[in-house]
Amino acid sequence: MSAQDDSGKPWVYPLDTDPETLEPLDGINRFPKEIPIKPGFRPFRFIGVWGMKLMGWRALGTLPEREKFMVILIPHTSSMDFLIAVWIFLLFRVDMRYMIKAEVFKFGFGRFLRWTGAIPIVRTAAHGHVEAAIVAFRNAGDRVILGIAPEGTRAPTPKLKKGFYYIAKGADVPILLVTMHYDKKIVQFGPTIRSDRSWEEVEADIEAFAGHVAGRDRGYLDRVEKGWVQQRWSKR
Repeated sequence: MSAQDDSGKPWVYPLDTDPETLEPLDGINRFPKEIPIKPGFRPFRFIGVWGMKLMGWRALGTLPEREKFMVILIPHTSSMDFLIAVWIFLLFRVDMRYMIKAEVFKFGFGRFLRWTGAIPIVRTAAHGHVEAAIVAFRNAGDRVILGIAPEGTRAPTPKLKKGFYYIAKGADVPILLVTMHYDKKIVQFGPTIRSDRSWEEVEADIEAFAGHVAGRDRGYLDRVEKGWVQQRWSKR
């Protein structure tokens, strides 16, 4: 398919594009037609437009021409990461899902949580969190994008948690890598990696893509300058 909108502009510009030549909303004109759209989100699109224009963020990279895949954001160092992600997905009404324990749905919030994209996870003694997540992802439909922060926390962690990898592998879906360059105000999409490979191969791809990215937190940047990133990706 053509990676352009009706005006002929790319929906995501190549990574070697000079961001200084782009307007705030250039580079994210339209997602591929395969990307599932969230019904009922059109009235909220102005929030995404306002946020991206006000803050001057742009997007570069590539998106998979798939209807079902996982998105991981790395590194996740600030609540601002979530806000920027919300702007983008409201702007394009992308049907992004996230997982939450099923018990929360029992307190009258079920309908609202499902509307926001929540997928209930039913955990039993026989099935742990990962197994339950795989089942939930498989049963969520054929047009699903699942968002996960693989670190599981905004605090520095010595290594990635492997849960996202096992979920993607068990559900047989590819993984789209996403990171945010706060110094240039760029959301970088891609590459999309296969989940049917070994953990070491997947981890190596993530390292190559985001091992040098510090995120927003200044303290995080200080730790990177002291070699924390190199320590993180060292062989364990």
